[in-house]
Amino acid sequence: MSSLPPPAQVKWSPNVILVDADYIDHVAFHLIVNFERILGRRIPPADLPAWLDYLALDGGLLPGENEIQVVFFHGKGVQKMQNFSPADFAAELDGVAFRDNLGEFMMQSVEVEDLTSTMDLLKETIELIAQSESVKKVMLVTDMDTDTSELLKAVSKASEADKEFVVFGLQHLAPSSSYKTEILGYSLMGALGITGEELENKGQ
Repeated sequence: MSSLPPPAQVKWSPNVILVDADYIDHVAFHLIVNFERILGRRIPPADLPAWLDYLALDGGLLPGENEIQVVFFHGKGVQKMQNFSPADFAAELDGVAFRDNLGEFMMQSVEVEDLTSTMDLLKETIELIAQSESVKKVMLVTDMDTDTSELLKAVSKASEADKEFVVFGLQHLAPSSSYKTEILGYSLMGALGITGEELENKGQ
């Protein structure tokens, strides 16, 4: 498992996606269970590259030669996500990259040690990003229904350093001058292969 080195040693890409992996895996599980019941069919694990694509598009990236750095934060001893594919942090994600029409996605994972929390580590990471001249856009995926006050203070301060933030939530978030907001569920539904047309047909 990798960890974040000191600020001077971190080489950040212009576009960064920070993901609370335990949280997004939990959300994907509940979407799978609910939509299997609604649609009456099996729903496979979410396609991870497709989800990152949808997320990046919702975050405002346009097709091109973008460099996108994806950092997954996960609990101590957690080896993989259960509801995504690929999902094994060490074997399939750490140091792995893929390229498509949006550019190159470079992935790494960070294990959250016992003496801290994912929220604290996300806050520290955002503080590191605020010091980086290379980062232009940051997309943040974590549980916005918990106490995120300290995290959003870090976002607000980093946005003053000319960083654009997009915060994803399951529900509509209060507007802010420090960051944009987007709904998380749309990208996950796309990665799970659930279409609006299928839902409409099921509701008829």
